[in-house]
Amino acid sequence: MCPVFAARPEKKRRKLRMHGSRTARGSPLTVIRIILMANLTAVSTSLQAADDEPLLDLPLESLLQVQVSVAAPFHETVREAAASVAVLQPQDWQRRGATSVPEALEQVPSVATYPSLGGATAIAVRGYATELSTRGIATLLDDIPVDSYSYSTAAYQLPFVPLGVLSRVEMVRGPGSTLYGSDAFHGVVAMDTWMPADGMSTFNLGSGRNGDSVFSALASTPAGRDPAVRSASGVTLTYRGDRELPFRVTDPETGAERQGSFADGRQDQSGFLHLETGSADDPQGLWRLSLYGDNFHSKNTPGIGRQFYEGAERQLQVASVSFNGNRDFSSEDAQFAQAQLMFQRPLGDRLQFEMRAFRWLADWHWTFDFSQNPDSVTTLTNVVLPCRTSPTQTGVSPFYCSNITTQGIDEQRTGVHFLLRPQDTNGRTVWALGAGHDREYISDATFQRVGTNGQVYADITPPIAGVGRNIDYLLFQSRTELVPDRLSAVYGLREDFYSDVGNAASPRLGLVYQVSPEWTGKLQYSHAFRAPSAVEQFGNGAASQQLANPDIKPETIDSTELVLQHASYHQDSEIVLFQSKWHNGIVLTPVAPPNNQYQNIGRSHSSGLEVSHRIRMATWMLEGNASYVHSRDDSHDVNYGAFPRYTVNLGVGRLFGPDREVWLNERILTDRTRGDALGALPPQDAPNYYRTDLHISWQVHPCRVWFDVRNVFDRHNIVPAVYNAEGGLEDDGMGLMLGVEWGWR
Repeated sequence: MCPVFAARPEKKRRKLRMHGSRTARGSPLTVIRIILMANLTAVSTSLQAADDEPLLDLPLESLLQVQVSVAAPFHETVREAAASVAVLQPQDWQRRGATSVPEALEQVPSVATYPSLGGATAIAVRGYATELSTRGIATLLDDIPVDSYSYSTAAYQLPFVPLGVLSRVEMVRGPGSTLYGSDAFHGVVAMDTWMPADGMSTFNLGSGRNGDSVFSALASTPAGRDPAVRSASGVTLTYRGDRELPFRVTDPETGAERQGSFADGRQDQSGFLHLETGSADDPQGLWRLSLYGDNFHSKNTPGIGRQFYEGAERQLQVASVSFNGNRDFSSEDAQFAQAQLMFQRPLGDRLQFEMRAFRWLADWHWTFDFSQNPDSVTTLTNVVLPCRTSPTQTGVSPFYCSNITTQGIDEQRTGVHFLLRPQDTNGRTVWALGAGHDREYISDATFQRVGTNGQVYADITPPIAGVGRNIDYLLFQSRTELVPDRLSAVYGLREDFYSDVGNAASPRLGLVYQVSPEWTGKLQYSHAFRAPSAVEQFGNGAASQQLANPDIKPETIDSTELVLQHASYHQDSEIVLFQSKWHNGIVLTPVAPPNNQYQNIGRSHSSGLEVSHRIRMATWMLEGNASYVHSRDDSHDVNYGAFPRYTVNLGVGRLFGPDREVWLNERILTDRTRGDALGALPPQDAPNYYRTDLHISWQVHPCRVWFDVRNVFDRHNIVPAVYNAEGGLEDDGMGLMLGVEWGWR
């Protein structure tokens, strides 16, 4: 099948269509798609198959020698990095059947993922799992920060980045503000789109259960007739069919259990383009223009649960505060477009200069189904409160009549970053100086509630519309060999200057001790901060009863880690002991219910142990990691129960000759609750989570056939609901996906 396709490249391509997809006419994405498709159509491919060396053929010692960029602004390896960093490449997520970046990150120790609003995914690191887990993770796309000003996260305006366009994902567990400023609070996720060193093309097509499908096309060739101009581009279409995942709620009036189901359907269209000329070693420098665009749509994903109603439970005659009933749904439409111009050149014989100028635009809208809301509620003193029919009414219920609510934000970020570092990194001291200026701005925001009878209950402009802020920063990072080839010190400081919340300093210090050629020990400390988001500062308007807090301050965290690493030809290991203390935590707090306000009242701590090990034996590869995490909210005197106390990832791979491999992976989560422990009612314990995944790959040049089975035993696993849906949320059942990938150089 594959060679037949390869022999007929002139065959007319069929037009692909994503059912139900919507794209705003005239949006930046339209222009990007035209550029990408024109670039892909111009690709001329050879019949020489790409033949990357299998990971099982590599010595394990090289895994700790993998170059990382997320932990320092200069070149260093995993072993040299003064941070707990994981580097994931396509073979890592392919061999686990991952379909999204959060799924790929599940293989990293002390990482858990949770469904969030509109089909987004919250990523919790080292214990801190709440409804705000989407915040505090710095997200970078091609080295550009893409977290929003509105909510301090990239999960809402960029809820899905397809793995098909990525060549690499790096993650830092723990603070990273010394390099990336605000939002690098609990961790950093850096994604790099595909940019190979030579010309090649790949096409990937997969189809599976529930109508799931994925198509991607990547190409890198010299552009035009000038061999000095290089290009890389790609498009990916992803469709996730309806799941109809069951969930249960307690009827607020009768107390009877009711059943509902989430369709949880999603679709995404993404594309990128890189144009590059010159060389970083040439006096004329290296220039690169990068574009990225994404269009995302979801329907009937999990909603807000009981999260915003907990404060009313003690005042009303209700059996439950699950007012949204069996239609507790949220949906989202999101568009994102990013452009970046990068320039590198040497300064003299010893220095290298780098400049990045970027701009991104995001436009996203949530839809919440509140059609089950009650028309009235009764207080404990037998006072009947009718539903509110306008946001300015007083003396009536804080709950609106049955309605559909939509909320939208248009946001943009513009910045220019500079970096100066030595061109030769072999000296005793390696350093980097950086500076930058960013402008964050929310150009528009909307909020509307429309009754099921068509009556408009609210149509307002939230107070975050039209607000913005400037961020200026200076950073210094360095690594010095105190004892040659034995002991190094890694140290740095970043100072951020915010136009609205003042200054913040983020230092770090680490010692890296080379005990022997095989053993490395590390001791590292870092301090991080997260500036309040626009919603946390200005509130979200009367429609949602979130009050402004102009006096809110950044929250801070201090983290200490002790690391021991071992690497030999056949195996490698890592042991990490960590602890962190979270101060001035920003928490949504009831103030004269039904009003809430974000305040600096949170105090938390976390500590734990992470153990990882890989071993290669001929054609077998065994790998796994386990973590123990204890985290507690000291201000409320409760544990972060939604985060598993114990997490285990196990994998075994077998290579059958040079062209076939089979991987079996197991994920285990234990000692956790069904919801966020910060709710008014203590959540129930969740059953242990066991998921077995199978991956089979068969190379038939010039293509690779792959088959994934997710959740082989079709277990009905429970995922904690950080928005306090009753009983948690059910994870996917068995998933099947069969695909084929063609590759040519």
